[in-house]
Amino acid sequence: MTQPQQSKLLIYLIMMLGLVLGYLYSGSSDPTLSVPQLPPDLQLSNLQSLQSARVDDAIVTSEAFKALKIFGSLPVPPAAGGKENPFQ
Repeated sequence: MTQPQQSKLLIYLIMMLGLVLGYLYSGSSDPTLSVPQLPPDLQLSNLQSLQSARVDDAIVTSEAFKALKIFGSLPVPPAAGGKENPFQ
């Protein structure tokens, strides 16, 4: 007994519909369209104050910081988790 073959027209229509819908979806999903532009007076005004910022590295160069030691193994091995349902 022979199997009836599906019309190739149906397959082509499904493929064409997929291409059209894919094009419409990708064309309308531009993420830069939803980001508003900053007003010109706010663009660099906040960063200018950081130009003269200095980092105090006295903490990491102190003898107390250098004397710190690591106890145990790194990285920490994973342990068994808690209850599967914490509400029981």
